[in-house]
Amino acid sequence: MMPPSPNPLSCLTPLASGKPRGQQRLQPIRRPWRAPLAVLASLATGLAAEEPAAALNASPAAANRAAEKTYQRAKAELPGPLYPYYRLLDRIMSANGAINQKATIGLRSLDESSCKKMLGDAGVCAVAAELPDVSKQDHFLIWALQVAGSTAGAPNAFAQSSNNRIVINKALDLGFSDDLEAKACVVAHEMAHLQQDHSKQMKKALAGWNREAAGKIGSAVRNAHSAKSNTQFWSTLAMVANAASAGYSASMGNTSAAAEATNSYQVLAARQQADAIMGRKLMAEIYQLAQGEAPEVFEALKAMDGLPASLVARTMKDVNVYLSGVSDQAMALSREQEYEADRLAVNYLAKAGINPEGCLRVVTYLHRGQYNPVSSKNDTHPGELERTQSLKQAIAASAADYARSKAQLLKPAPLLYRYDNRLEVVTLYPAGRAQDRQSRPAPLDVDNLLSK
Repeated sequence: MMPPSPNPLSCLTPLASGKPRGQQRLQPIRRPWRAPLAVLASLATGLAAEEPAAALNASPAAANRAAEKTYQRAKAELPGPLYPYYRLLDRIMSANGAINQKATIGLRSLDESSCKKMLGDAGVCAVAAELPDVSKQDHFLIWALQVAGSTAGAPNAFAQSSNNRIVINKALDLGFSDDLEAKACVVAHEMAHLQQDHSKQMKKALAGWNREAAGKIGSAVRNAHSAKSNTQFWSTLAMVANAASAGYSASMGNTSAAAEATNSYQVLAARQQADAIMGRKLMAEIYQLAQGEAPEVFEALKAMDGLPASLVARTMKDVNVYLSGVSDQAMALSREQEYEADRLAVNYLAKAGINPEGCLRVVTYLHRGQYNPVSSKNDTHPGELERTQSLKQAIAASAADYARSKAQLLKPAPLLYRYDNRLEVVTLYPAGRAQDRQSRPAPLDVDNLLSK
């Protein structure tokens, strides 16, 4: 569960978006103890709630039977591997009123990062990561990448804030094939990232840190240009003195002194020229390396243009210190976001009546074959021991919520969902968002709109 890179947050292990298309159908939510008849009767989008009058006063058993019908329809509509994740996300969202974000969830064989490692083609990988499994006949290259990703790829899951999508890769799904509680923990963790908008939080923090670093870099560059001016002044003075000395010595017949002065002049001039040429070469390399930096940092670095190599090298020592500081702060924030997502995931699961101890198995699984009990300053995620201890504390704190939710006879009603059969993703809407959606008037088609 990884942070964006200062760009999209991949999430589960220390590490692509599009609008849903296709035939989509909105399923009715049944909230028997609060859905007003007026709302149910005024739906203008073709939605209908089953047996609304009876549902309003339904017993827990009757309400649970009605919910079961909704889930059976979803089971028939959704692909088999996706259905468990839909159910888990539905329960987590419906049992936790604090969740006010819609969420989309899907399974993928390939993620963009793994694809780039295999192929190196960012364009193809961006498309391939968005697609559900394709056939060998439809697109051989993407099919081959997906097969490699699902069989040999690193298990991972991540949340995309740009479209509120949770992506579970099939390598992770396969690793937890018989452990629904572990799968539930993964879903809850990613939902926590979306609910807290950790991606936006990281981008905002990075913007501030980069502005601060750019200011320090700008100051260092100005100092370097001042040093260049001083160096040029004294070098020019030295060369003038050597030239004058050479001329004087020659006029006095002291040819050896004249030759020595002339040689000193030429050496200084050649050294200055070489330093300037090497400075331009270094700046060309810096331009390439700085392409991925924040715009203000890039502009500050560009101001080094014209500096000799000696001053470029000296200034870059300061630059690296400032940029390392940005990286260290970003990594520290990323680790704190992972701790927060873990704590919220445990809380979400407990209130949903799902045993949060599955989270401990997730951490153990993701750290298999590794030994990093504690994190370093360069890690995006806490170490195994740190994370396990934090999870155990959260599990103990949520024990009462878990016991209470397990004892409830009336389970949360199903949420409205929309299934996109082209992208093979399902979107769920929180209770409030669903009601807002129901109360909107039916959209006009273009002919009716323009005839008014």
